[in-house]
Amino acid sequence: KRWVAFNGLFEALFRGILIAIPFLFVPALHLKVLSICLALGLIAGYLYTPFYSGWLADTVPSTIRARFTSRQTIVSQVCGVVAGISAGWFVDYFPPDDQTMAFVIIFAVATLFGWGGHLALSRAPYPHQTDEAPEEGNILQKIILPFRDIQFRHLLIYYASWNLAVGVASPLFSVYMLDRLGFSYTAIALLNGLGVVSTIVGYRVWSSLIDRFGGKPVAQILLIPAALNAILWGLCQPGNFAMVTVAMLIAGFVMSGINVSITPMLYGLLPEANQERRVSYLASWSTCINLISAIGPIAG
Repeated sequence: KRWVAFNGLFEALFRGILIAIPFLFVPALHLKVLSICLALGLIAGYLYTPFYSGWLADTVPSTIRARFTSRQTIVSQVCGVVAGISAGWFVDYFPPDDQTMAFVIIFAVATLFGWGGHLALSRAPYPHQTDEAPEEGNILQKIILPFRDIQFRHLLIYYASWNLAVGVASPLFSVYMLDRLGFSYTAIALLNGLGVVSTIVGYRVWSSLIDRFGGKPVAQILLIPAALNAILWGLCQPGNFAMVTVAMLIAGFVMSGINVSITPMLYGLLPEANQERRVSYLASWSTCINLISAIGPIAG
């Protein structure tokens, strides 16, 4: 539990300090320092994510995992809507020449909230673990152990491929709305808010279906409409809020089902009788998915 909280605090710190780079370093060092801070933040996140996921897997009953994941995400999304709209209004309130200071304040406040979240998490109870004899084998054997599981490999390939495709396109949507469609920060925040509302509705709908029928059939149904939704963005024109709104609403509703379906499928593959193996599975999953998620925006 301390490990999760400790690394979470450092992750929030290295993500928040990015905005201070132009004020602390000469321009020639900006890219190097940015890369170092991003790398340190990612490393901190990688170090605690498997243990946090194992914490959830041991705590949440298998019969309500999808509903728990949906409710957890809904709370996160609502907070994101409030923060996003507030940040958009806050930035638009400043004259264009002074908006850098607005972003500095936003990053500082976000970092404080990140620290507060991890400190609150450190007060939550951690499930009791039984004493287990350490497994034989070297580190390399333990690392490759999950990849010998064919079901784990198939699920990993599916979700990694999907994350790569989403990661390539996702950073470009806001840029597209700013540069091509001429939307303001406030307009983008409001549109993202509508997308989040649609996502929340989707979580409520899909989580019950997933707990009842499983994550795989729901994901299979939603993959095609999720992919086809990108076509709507090609039909958007400057000042046409209606088409962007439709695209955001469809994306939120469909993507919520795909995202929430992964957790019960992954947790269902974890070895139940061995904590060390569960952490190994989760560490391999987290490392691969996070690496793909980092490659996607760079490729885009």
